[in-house]
Amino acid sequence: MTEPTDIGRDGVEKVDEVHSCACGNGGHKKLKEWYEAYLYPYKVTTEEVWNDDLNEEEVEERVQNGIEIVQNLGLRYLWIDSLCIIQDSEADWLEESVRMSTVYSGSTINIAAAGALDGSRGCFLKPERYIGKIQIKAERDGHQTAWDLAPAESCYSVDNSNLARRARALQERILSPRNLHFTETGIFWECKELNASETFPKGLPSQITEENYALKKGSISEKWYWIIEAYTKAELTYGKDKLLALSGIAQAMHEENGDQYLAGLWRHDIELQLCWYRPFDYNMSPGFIVEPYRAPSWSWASVDGPIQCKRMLLHKEESHYCAHVLDAYVTPSGPDPYGQLCGGSITIGCEFLLSGLLRRQDCASGMFPKWEMVSSADTEIMPDIAIYMDYDVVDHTNVFMLPVYHYYQYPHIMELIGLVIQKSNNGKDEYRRVGYFEFGPGLIGEALSDIDKAIKDDHAQNLQKTKTENFGKLCVITLV
Repeated sequence: MTEPTDIGRDGVEKVDEVHSCACGNGGHKKLKEWYEAYLYPYKVTTEEVWNDDLNEEEVEERVQNGIEIVQNLGLRYLWIDSLCIIQDSEADWLEESVRMSTVYSGSTINIAAAGALDGSRGCFLKPERYIGKIQIKAERDGHQTAWDLAPAESCYSVDNSNLARRARALQERILSPRNLHFTETGIFWECKELNASETFPKGLPSQITEENYALKKGSISEKWYWIIEAYTKAELTYGKDKLLALSGIAQAMHEENGDQYLAGLWRHDIELQLCWYRPFDYNMSPGFIVEPYRAPSWSWASVDGPIQCKRMLLHKEESHYCAHVLDAYVTPSGPDPYGQLCGGSITIGCEFLLSGLLRRQDCASGMFPKWEMVSSADTEIMPDIAIYMDYDVVDHTNVFMLPVYHYYQYPHIMELIGLVIQKSNNGKDEYRRVGYFEFGPGLIGEALSDIDKAIKDDHAQNLQKTKTENFGKLCVITLV
């Protein structure tokens, strides 16, 4: 039901086809609805699919503000989630989600009521007497100098806004060619040419734009790791939509690079992408195995909460893969190849596996549990190893450590990262990921010596080049 709203001179009404947006100014206006459908005073439901003109008095203030903004900009068509998608129909949502990349990227501009707590607040939130900055002028040696002084937090009003906490809002900001954010400290503008605000109309300070990936120019591929970290920090009402709410960005990135999309990861350099992890956070609740099925265990989409990626290691010199993905596939559960899944696996060839027991370390009540790796006999602790679990598991669980990436953090200081895996209980010869590990430079055991020897013997290079040929002594396992 992708039908934008016509807000022309003759009143507000629905248009029959989305391609109607191609007339007039050559685009449609996207107004972001960030909160949940049941909060909408006016929404399209299965029983209330509207065919008549829309009464502006019946919609909330935020939508009325959006209509006013669009009219002042000289545009005619407005696309609003709650009016263009049937809110209580999962079938309609699944159908429309496939088109989201086109809706956002094909719009003229995206309007975001970023600071509004709900629809009753509207878009215009800045207090009348708000002062965004002051300017100090001084003269020295006949030359006049001026400094603009502004509260630092005001420059981050968009990133720290209520809207930014909603995971669904991220792809609209990334895909739209222009964004107009309404916050409590004023209006912010983003496009490919300029990032500005009411306070800094000629452009935001460089220290703000340089550290914010959302404002960086360039392709989506260059921002992917940042996108994943930002997306997983945000809130998603329905966990089953974890991949679906990001499908528009994934589709756009596939159009850029043509790579195979695999449950939030990409086939190129997938080995390093497998090394995502949930950071130690003593205020974060332990994870858990998500039900119903959402994604394979090796995908970050299989867990809730923020994750971090090892993006700084990409193309790092003096680094080597200890494992290589030989085959990978996912099975979509619907029409969107970038959306919900019902299955998937990867086949990995690796140098070796380390076996042992996970033992819970003593920690204060309510803290995120920490783990240590001990030998199978529960006697010897493996030193200098940090274990980041994807979710809480039973104490003294049998696990394997799958080395993935070996690099030198500093000259002569070697580090090793990889996955903590466990035998799957599906009755097949398969494994599932349960965590991530890092071997620190203090470990001088046989494991790292073996890796060094393997590299010198060109086993690692052969591993990276080999697809389905003879693996020799390599261990081949399947992760689901």
